[in-house]
Amino acid sequence: MTSSPDDGTGRDQDGTLRDAIQWHVRMTEEPEDDALRRAFRHWLASDPAHAAAWQQAERVMGLLAQGKSVAFLPPRTAPPSAPRDAISPRRRRRLGLAAVAAAALLVVAMTPQAVLRLRADHVTGTAEQQVLALEDGSRIRLAPGSAVRVRYAGDRRTVDLMAGEAFFEVSRNPDRPFTVTAGAAHVTVLGTGFNVRLGTGGADVAVRHGSVQVDRDGDTGGEAVSTTLAAGQWARLPWAGPAVRGTGAPANVGAWSAQRLVAVAQPLSEVIADLRRYYPGAIVLTDPELGGRIVTGSYDVRDPVRAVETITGPLGGKVRRVTPWLLVVSAS
Repeated sequence: MTSSPDDGTGRDQDGTLRDAIQWHVRMTEEPEDDALRRAFRHWLASDPAHAAAWQQAERVMGLLAQGKSVAFLPPRTAPPSAPRDAISPRRRRRLGLAAVAAAALLVVAMTPQAVLRLRADHVTGTAEQQVLALEDGSRIRLAPGSAVRVRYAGDRRTVDLMAGEAFFEVSRNPDRPFTVTAGAAHVTVLGTGFNVRLGTGGADVAVRHGSVQVDRDGDTGGEAVSTTLAAGQWARLPWAGPAVRGTGAPANVGAWSAQRLVAVAQPLSEVIADLRRYYPGAIVLTDPELGGRIVTGSYDVRDPVRAVETITGPLGGKVRRVTPWLLVVSAS
């Protein structure tokens, strides 16, 4: 991680943002504490850098509160610049209630993951891969932060990709087609090796060898799609908007199994979403314009922090490690 420049007060910008986030947490816990509010106003007015950091903190905490990343709140410690008397007796009495509230937030934050584990047959955690051997000899390699449900019945073999990404090696059986569903996308094969990625905005399919039939339902805001992909070909199927096809090196299909993230003309926001599966904390992208910039390249995910820096730097982005569990990506 590169060091952050000093903000002119002897504290680096990361430290100032960390203080602002801690103020945010305390103000949320004690919204009626007059002494705390006075101390906060004093801190806010004492340096222009504090006001800028507060705006950034509000943005970061707002984004965290929109999803499961709310579980990764910073420690509830007082900022170094906070006066000791800002912690009133009333606030001390309510710290127990704040702890209960934090625990409740954690339960809410974990609910989507808990529900996914109940519905899925196989789930991987952060930076974890898993190889599944199916009854017909087919194999699935699950990427980190992914989940599948296997539904074999009669003359059909179906696997639901419920989250993340997976690479499939399918045993050939013309009388028993193998289908992968990923949201509104359906990939049907007889025998091949291919990769499917399920993102928030759509699904990506890429073929290493063999061929697949790719279909997209027409009831998600876009037109129905039906196309065939051969080795080295890929298709991006957004839930709304036209499908996009392209070609690439077959060896790059499923490169994540070798700890590589390969992006081909993808928005930074999607690439950051993939990197979150390798980082044991929260990565917050604060600038929508930066998130829309296009990324093409191959990156080592064994060090996700360095990967984020390598990807965002050429795009004019800046990465700050606010706590051991929180990375903030913003425009420089």
